[in-house]
Amino acid sequence: MQNYDQKELTFSVANNAVTHLGRNLYSSAPPALAELVANSYDAYATNVIISIKENDNSLVIADNGKGLNFEEFESKYVTIGTKKQDEIPFKGMDKREPMGQKGIGKLSAFSLGEEYVVYSKTLDSKQWLSFELKYEDMIESGSKHTTTVSLLEKLPDELSEFQIFESGFIIHCKKLRKKLTKRTRDSVILQLSRRFYLTQDDFSIVYDDKIVSLETNFYYQNLEYVIYFGYSNDEINNIFKDNVIKKEKFQGDSNILCFIEDNGIKGWVGSVSKPKELKENTDNIIVYSNGKIADEDILKGKTEARIAKSYMVGEIQANYFIDLEDPITSSRQGLDDSVSEVKDFINTIENIRKYFIGKWDVFRTSVAVEKLPEKIQKNQSYQSWLNTLTPDQKKLNGKLLTLFSAKIDEPVEHDDSYYEEVNSMITAIASVINNIETDELIKIIN
Repeated sequence: MQNYDQKELTFSVANNAVTHLGRNLYSSAPPALAELVANSYDAYATNVIISIKENDNSLVIADNGKGLNFEEFESKYVTIGTKKQDEIPFKGMDKREPMGQKGIGKLSAFSLGEEYVVYSKTLDSKQWLSFELKYEDMIESGSKHTTTVSLLEKLPDELSEFQIFESGFIIHCKKLRKKLTKRTRDSVILQLSRRFYLTQDDFSIVYDDKIVSLETNFYYQNLEYVIYFGYSNDEINNIFKDNVIKKEKFQGDSNILCFIEDNGIKGWVGSVSKPKELKENTDNIIVYSNGKIADEDILKGKTEARIAKSYMVGEIQANYFIDLEDPITSSRQGLDDSVSEVKDFINTIENIRKYFIGKWDVFRTSVAVEKLPEKIQKNQSYQSWLNTLTPDQKKLNGKLLTLFSAKIDEPVEHDDSYYEEVNSMITAIASVINNIETDELIKIIN
């Protein structure tokens, strides 16, 4: 590297903050990468490329955003934890609401590797500015850490594909702490999709040579029932274009409706047909604030709805949290429920969930027979029996089938033993309905 006339950057950060913000803040690779991608978005990048270099155990995150010059590094980058400055749009782009607030996400690179090299280029520069940071060195330096800045005419060979960028920012994480397995990669793609699909303008992410779909969350195609609030009918139909999904507007408590309207909250809670249609760690209600996930499971501190939770997912837009004083916890675990406004918000969402579960139970009862394996649905004897039932008995049959739904919906191979078990359940249900008064049984179930 060519020394930049011996210019240096001095980072101001307590050593325990490097550990907390660079290591402990992110428990795994996906959220750490998401933080870095969020920084790219805030810098008006339109393309972010994440590339795994297996030959030297490293990872590259590169974007074509504004980049930073030396003076901007001094004023925006080296002091950790100050309020993030608004970026001025460039290349005629519309203004973006910033995803980052405190400027602490930059250290997330230390969650990925023991050291990293930064390369940055602005539109008015023909050279790349570069410097290196090492975790151990920053720990040993105490509250101040100084690194030498260099100027490069060309990027290193392993980064040559990014030389064509007119401007941009590249982080090359080295000595990765954990091997990025296929499962990790799938999890990264899932989290990136969930975190950034709300971006409305020109923004794309490529991870390990695969384009990350940002059009919708993956589970949209599996939803069958949705309760929404804050959205107009046109807005919700634009989100869920599949006419098969049953969509109902929240019609619950008037105080909840007022809270939603007063705070400009928009959201929905929905269910899938079978738990397996929700991938790992997605059976929860996510809160977004200005397009960035503020809480990945807003009701994590509340009593679980057991069976319902494994079928449920939801998304809420609550941009008003940006106006609160530090509503998001520094541990990135979600919204801070010690803040009174957040507590009110969580209680509101819990009540919406309760409303949804009540409605969902009625919906499940109405479609319970349709959820049975096709082989059983079309059984002539079963169809004949169903045709003998009164409306109340059909409703009762649906209720009883939902009680067994956890077994029926198990992600197991539908072999002979499975069909025998389901047949036994249906035979038992038929026997009960045929021999016990419907009104009495419904009272017991309720």
